Amino acid sequence: MPDRSVPETTLFDDLVHQQISDLVQRADPDVPFKLKVSNAEDGVDIEIPVEFVSKVGFRYAVILPRTRTAYSSFANDLSRWNLPSPVLAITYDREGNIYYGFPWGPLGLPSRSDTKRKFPNIRAGLRAFFNALRLLAAKRA
Repeated sequence: MPDRSVPETTLFDDLVHQQISDLVQRADPDVPFKLKVSNAEDGVDIEIPVEFVSKVGFRYAVILPRTRTAYSSFANDLSRWNLPSPVLAITYDREGNIYYGFPWGPLGLPSRSDTKRKFPNIRAGLRAFFNALRLLAAKRA
């Protein structure tokens, strides 16, 4: 992990984005996910084919830091994208906590039935990832 991989940096966000994408794919390896290659690409980060939505629990998802700026950008993107299904926001804070949606409004929240599906497995994997980042940072200090 490069030394610049600290919260609120592009490198950190890119690493978290990749880790979340990998964990989502591993949660359902038989589902042909369309994963965005880089944060520079426009559009949703994760897209699920319609026939697999009932298995996975969502059709579209984005991975964003849990900030007011990201919330505003997400709201603008939603209106611009005009997608046929809701977009799940998988958000993270600088301490490594993972959430669905934002605390400032209802955008990006899953339905209650969605949260009972694969999300606990993803959350546990992300927790391990953030704990590993903290251990690396402590060793460097």
